[in-house]
Amino acid sequence: MILQALSDYYVRKSVLEDSGCVPEGFEEKEISFFIVIDRSGNFVDIIDNRDQKGKKKVGRSYRVPSLPVGTKRVGKKIVPNLLWDSCDYALGLSLQKKNNDDLNPNADKLEGFCQEVQKFNAKINDFRLESLVKFLKTNPMDAIERSKGNSEIWNSLKSSEKNLVCFTFVDDALTPLTTVFSKEITEYRSCKHINESSQSVCLVTGEKTEIARLHGSIPKWGGGMASLVSFQKNSGYDSYGKEQANNAPVSTKVTTQYLKALDLLLNKQDYSNCRMGKTTICFWAQKEDDNLEQNFGMLFWGVKDNPDKNVLEIKQLFQSVKTGNGALKIENKFFVLGLEPLSKGRAAVRFWHADSYEDIQKKIKAYFNDIAIDAEDSVFPLNMYLRSLVLESGTPPKRTIDDLPPNLAGDLMRSILEGLPFPQRILNLAINRIRAECARDKDEKRRDVSNKIECCRTALLKACLNRKRDLKEKEMTMSLDYENKNIGYRLGRLFAVLEKVQECAQGKNLNATIKDRYYGAASSTPCTVFPQLIKLHQHHLEKLEKYKNFFENIVAEIMGEISAQGFPSHLKLDDQARFAIGYYHQKQEFYKTKENEN
Repeated sequence: MILQALSDYYVRKSVLEDSGCVPEGFEEKEISFFIVIDRSGNFVDIIDNRDQKGKKKVGRSYRVPSLPVGTKRVGKKIVPNLLWDSCDYALGLSLQKKNNDDLNPNADKLEGFCQEVQKFNAKINDFRLESLVKFLKTNPMDAIERSKGNSEIWNSLKSSEKNLVCFTFVDDALTPLTTVFSKEITEYRSCKHINESSQSVCLVTGEKTEIARLHGSIPKWGGGMASLVSFQKNSGYDSYGKEQANNAPVSTKVTTQYLKALDLLLNKQDYSNCRMGKTTICFWAQKEDDNLEQNFGMLFWGVKDNPDKNVLEIKQLFQSVKTGNGALKIENKFFVLGLEPLSKGRAAVRFWHADSYEDIQKKIKAYFNDIAIDAEDSVFPLNMYLRSLVLESGTPPKRTIDDLPPNLAGDLMRSILEGLPFPQRILNLAINRIRAECARDKDEKRRDVSNKIECCRTALLKACLNRKRDLKEKEMTMSLDYENKNIGYRLGRLFAVLEKVQECAQGKNLNATIKDRYYGAASSTPCTVFPQLIKLHQHHLEKLEKYKNFFENIVAEIMGEISAQGFPSHLKLDDQARFAIGYYHQKQEFYKTKENEN
């Protein structure tokens, strides 16, 4: 299912001119230098094809022939590219000599590169390729050395065996030979696969065709070595005498297509991927669409490098999903794939979700309804909700998702897409983070937690409770709920009132408020703290004149629903979460009251 969806996506994108999709049989490489030759196979010049990026020079990207699917350079195996390669293959460059003699340790690589050009020329018979073969057989390193000597560009080229070079002909307006013969290369690679590959029925297309013996790595992702599909010899997954690729046959065509589709999703389209911790999430639609496909990432992650920038855009998108204006009238499917690189060159699929547009938008709407707190415009990117679970660290202090437990971000995303309860770890982390930020040493300078962080953390608690609640339990509302009689919620409201009275009586510039000193105990073991806080509250009320009756009425309303047996000895974890929500709701109600008075 995953390979088929990726293959179809490549087919859809390949017909678009500006999609950035690389044709089959080709790949994009950063070519650093061009070697110019003439009709007689003589060296003419070196062209520096690099641009300055930061402190180093990087070659410009060109489309060049790729190796056959599943072909890898392992050990001493000679595997040359066609008409381009690194300096050790294309020029026989070696920075080390064997046993201090004159033998070139890379002579075999140069010979293999030359033979590959000869095989290609045998199919098309072109004089330019004959000239290139002559150049390669006359010790290219010596020819360039005699011409360029100690020039700066020559010293840069031979500084590394891994510098990528391509050849160009002096009469072709310096166009790379890989571009000149692109059509011929495609036909040559296709014929080569038919002759050399074994045939079987592809599990994706159902056609009998050439099967990829090995699958390549996902380009430029996971250190460039992560494979989505890999095989191990003599493993427990071999059966019926079929080993490795024959046990799960996938055609070379489909293999090429899904790898290029992943390259497009992960490396060339900013709107189609996002990173959450160690998990990279990519998403796409089955049919062409400019609505959900290009805005899905902004709904959850916002603008990259500036997640706070587009709260208004997120609100507008949320409204379109909520009202149904964003839904397409045609049938379409939406895919979300979460990948994480592992050791030994493998990629793990953390989650895979395929759903219709109608259902995916229902899931998004349910997520925003659950996560909304206090007001509809308090909707933030998913990254900010996750960062609220992390304690500030570093200099300057900041919150980073990488400090979260492994797989938490992926598990949360799966819960959203499938409409499942949020991971229990989120509830634990949010409560522990609130306690940690409330508990301060007397000598430590107080750090104010931003309203956004507090809002995000409370919103996560509300969503966790609503998604796991029983039908008998009351749903947590978006703003203050006077009808909620839960003891945890009531005590949270009461604690917010007591803190507000202290602030009105003693001012805001306090070394430590009751929240700093007593929040942890009040939310877990109320009976040990609240009697003392009520006594302290009476002293604070005596200092008030204007708002004394106002606060007394609020306390009376809250206490009226608390059992006559007194404060509970302890609160379970869910009630501690309701305590935090009640505290936040009551604080926001005070802000609204103050705004109305102004």
